Amino acid sequence: MAALGFVSAAPPAAPTTPLKAPRSASASTASGLGGTHVLAVSATGGILLAVRRTRQRSSAKSRASASRVACKGQLLDKVEKKERAPKAPKGLEEQPAQAVASTSYPGKVPPVEAREADIDGWTFFARFSGALWETFIDVATSRGPREQKGWEYRKGIEGMSMGSMAFEMMTTSEDTEEFKELSKEYQSGYGVPFLNLSFRKITAATRDFSKDVGLAGPWLTLINVLQTMGISGDLIDGIPVQNKWINIVRDNLDDFGKQDPEQGQRQAGDLMQNMIMGRMERITGAPMPVFLEGYGESEGIYKIVIGPRSVVVVSDPVVVKRILTSSPELYTKGILTEVLEPIMGQGLIPADPETWRKRRRAIVPGFHKKWLTEATRQMVECAVNLADDLERSISISSSHVAEVNMEEKFTSASLDIIGKAIFNYDFGSTTHESPLIRAVYNLLREAERRAQSVVPYWNLPGADAMFRDQKDHSENLALVNAVLDELIRNALEDPPKEGDKLSFLQFLVITKGEDVTTRQLRDDLMTLLIAGHETTAAMLTWTLHELEKPESAVFLREVQEEIDTVLEGRSPTFEELTQLPALRACLLEALRLYPEPPLLIRRCIAGDDVAVGPLCRDVESETVSFLPGQDIFISTWSLQRSETLWGEDANSFNPHRWKEKLNGNGLWQGYSPEKSTNYPDERATDYAFLPFGAGSRKCVGDNFALLEAEAVLVALLQRFEFKAPVGKRKVEMTTGATIHTAGGLMMEVKKRTDRRAKKHGKGRKDVDVKGVVNMEKKLRGTVAQRIEPEALVVPTAKELRMLFTAQKEDVRKLSPTPELFEALEKAYKQCQEVTKEYSKTFYLGSQLLDQDEQRVVWAIYNWCRSTDELVDGPEAANTTMADLEEWEERLNRIFQLQVPADGDPADLAMVDSIRKFSLIQRPFQDMVGGMAMDLVKERYATFYELEVYCYRVAGTVGIMTLPVLGFDPMQNFTEELQEETIAAAMSLGVAFQLTNILRDVGEDARRGRIYVPLEDLTRFGITEDEVLEASQTEGLLYHEKKWKDFMDFQMQRCEEEYDNAKAGIVGLSEVNRLGVMAALYVYGDILHRIRENNYDNLSRRAYVPFIDKVFLMGKAWLKCQELKKVAQENIRSGKVFTRRKEH
Repeated sequence: MAALGFVSAAPPAAPTTPLKAPRSASASTASGLGGTHVLAVSATGGILLAVRRTRQRSSAKSRASASRVACKGQLLDKVEKKERAPKAPKGLEEQPAQAVASTSYPGKVPPVEAREADIDGWTFFARFSGALWETFIDVATSRGPREQKGWEYRKGIEGMSMGSMAFEMMTTSEDTEEFKELSKEYQSGYGVPFLNLSFRKITAATRDFSKDVGLAGPWLTLINVLQTMGISGDLIDGIPVQNKWINIVRDNLDDFGKQDPEQGQRQAGDLMQNMIMGRMERITGAPMPVFLEGYGESEGIYKIVIGPRSVVVVSDPVVVKRILTSSPELYTKGILTEVLEPIMGQGLIPADPETWRKRRRAIVPGFHKKWLTEATRQMVECAVNLADDLERSISISSSHVAEVNMEEKFTSASLDIIGKAIFNYDFGSTTHESPLIRAVYNLLREAERRAQSVVPYWNLPGADAMFRDQKDHSENLALVNAVLDELIRNALEDPPKEGDKLSFLQFLVITKGEDVTTRQLRDDLMTLLIAGHETTAAMLTWTLHELEKPESAVFLREVQEEIDTVLEGRSPTFEELTQLPALRACLLEALRLYPEPPLLIRRCIAGDDVAVGPLCRDVESETVSFLPGQDIFISTWSLQRSETLWGEDANSFNPHRWKEKLNGNGLWQGYSPEKSTNYPDERATDYAFLPFGAGSRKCVGDNFALLEAEAVLVALLQRFEFKAPVGKRKVEMTTGATIHTAGGLMMEVKKRTDRRAKKHGKGRKDVDVKGVVNMEKKLRGTVAQRIEPEALVVPTAKELRMLFTAQKEDVRKLSPTPELFEALEKAYKQCQEVTKEYSKTFYLGSQLLDQDEQRVVWAIYNWCRSTDELVDGPEAANTTMADLEEWEERLNRIFQLQVPADGDPADLAMVDSIRKFSLIQRPFQDMVGGMAMDLVKERYATFYELEVYCYRVAGTVGIMTLPVLGFDPMQNFTEELQEETIAAAMSLGVAFQLTNILRDVGEDARRGRIYVPLEDLTRFGITEDEVLEASQTEGLLYHEKKWKDFMDFQMQRCEEEYDNAKAGIVGLSEVNRLGVMAALYVYGDILHRIRENNYDNLSRRAYVPFIDKVFLMGKAWLKCQELKKVAQENIRSGKVFTRRKEH
């Protein structure tokens, strides 16, 4: 610390005794003395130095150039004067100042320069008072000799009081750099530094006091608010504060103000909603780790403060090491525990330290070498299943090249491996779509959003009912919990027999003590499930992505050569997987570039002073302080991509880097390959690489994950070549706790044809492609061809399920629709008005859906009505088959997500709906085929013909809207259950259309059409002429018994369709069951009204009065409550997990 006026043109004389006391010694001496002794010694030292330095030469001009700089180099008020000290006379300016030796130096003592006159008494008094005040602050903020000192002199120069600095200067040789540094700081004037240091020491003392009395939280909140207002971090903890978010928000709001008021208001609302809901990626335009890397102007460590909350972002290996190697009680998981505890309970990741120790002792023994050896066989089996599935896809392709989303395939394979190795259960997700994958991904996305949200709105009472995202979160969590409960129940009810090979779950069940509850087992398994397959799938995805880049061709050849040489085409064993160093290096390099997870979250509970490393260049002290309760984000993304640590190619994929030593820098010791064990871990890299975390809470399944990834890549690289599709959009990142691609990793896959691959593949069994269907994603041929007798078919539920799965990938491949807010609002508004005007019942049911779902349902209805108008509207007489062909061509463009330049705005609404909900094209094409039937057919000979027609013009609507209404993931856990839900949707559409036909028999007959089957009219003795005549003349036919019997037969058939549909509504998303059930009851009641009208549907039109509609909606609500119990029983009994054997 410096005192006012101490500026010298030449270095001061050295003390007569060459003492050299290091700062640590000075600190320990001061700490060990009583308060009075410290005050006396320090003040005396200050006085002696002040008196001694009064004889030094002083320059007023030199003093004028002194800068007032805040602690740690933060420039607060730097005042530069133009005046400079006068130059030395010519001939002397190049002569160095002569050093002054101590009396003990054996050489010649150089002459001492002349001294200027003594300074005035006020200057001396100021210096003495400053020294006395700083020493008082030291004493006041120190604890007793038996307690830990509140402030230690290990902060560098900025952390020293005037008294202690005076003592340091008296005991430091003046010809050293250390003395020059001390002297420079001492001479700089005590204005701002004096206040900064005093404030920081008082802050430290207040921090300790507030912690002792239980007010650490309010103290941290106060500090955060002050720093939001602009108080420098140098005054508080030494951590640079980066509050650029204030400018970002201000700039955005300014931009909104310059736009159209409505659009600006919407964007401002979106900004606020995204902040509340934690959708930071939408605000920042980049995934969180990438944003944080670019946000901080200070590499290594900086703080973001937003009102009462703050987070310190760390990417310096020295600071990281301190955090991760400290006790779990000092650095807890903090926010991570808060957001993961509702998901994982007391699993290993979010558990408190005591529970964590108990469960780690129980879990770690399960990952022993013998078990890993057996698990490797299961890994290889699942990997081969994945390879076989890819080969089947290639075999049905005409080009012998399959375009596949490999990210999805890796996720499925890793889930199957976890299922077999951990749970002894075959999820079969490689060949069967599993809702568990999507549920786990969404749970992690929600956890990430909660960690970033500024308002914990999910804790509000009834949040599940108020917010759709929270409703979905609850459903996803219920699905995963139910799956785990079922697996635990099976393990408890069917224990392994002697000699059986144990799954990990069976091991935990056998070894669990009485104090371990089923809930704790579920929490353990939840952690293993989520951490075990999400992270491995991500590692595989990014490894393949990097290996398939042209610049990585040499690495890919190296890996393939290694696999072919070591394995010679056979499946690997545990020992052989450990003999593939090139492959493992590629996996680790991908983990370095794409760490899983990219952020580690901690919270400093008691406060800590931490030494800084080479990346903390903007921190000029040797340490920084974490306040009690401070949240910390360890950015492994920035840490592992630092050019300071990893060199200029830090952002490039280079697996060879693991062979080369990296020299240390400061307190960071560098990377030493010889310190690696099974892989280069945090110890080998001195915490610059954290592939599986570090410290006591390091991932227990690191070796399992690496073996799993190696087994999968070996199986694929032995048999296939991968290539990124030409012309596809760039692979982009998104995060959901781990790093994913934004639209999948699309790859063109074909079989290897090189000589070695052919040789090694000779003994391999051919893949069974029997039963594999090359599913056409849209109908071929013309519309006219679809009315031929052989084309009158209804697709099966299995075919439609496959189309739903394929369409999700198709939409990902297509370019995203540009933001057209105003045009979309106009388009959806038009669709809403059409729906409201022409189908009051349909519109009423749509009111029970969420806004986004309402809009898509209106868009679908509008398209269907426009299609129907072609053959049933005012201009229907002029419609030709060519018009329908043109209409379908327009439909094809819509499903290519081509925004119409000047077409109907409703087309834009359809494009947006397809993009958001992955609608499939087949039912829309089938509806056009139904219009073609209307164009040429006025009679239907059989019920089968009528059933095809009903499906095409109405059953298709159920299929169109099914992605919008949504599958309940639990009630559709297996593909068989999904197909039952699809069949129910088709039945509901057919029932609706049959109801329309039976209601409008007279109206249709007056237009010359008879839709009821002619074979049924004949069965009941009714002729076509009777129907046509009765429609023109009131009072004919309907009162006759044969007509009533005929109508009862038709209505019974229709009611069977309603019953089939009603049973399948349990498969819909719970939030949308009511809307569908209400429509079913209201439409079904039309049949009752026909009976009330004495079966007169020839001259009267049955309808349901509004008051009865309200009553029926109440009835629908009660039915949905029953279905809720049915759904719960399906889960409890395990029915939803049972797969039927394939025939």
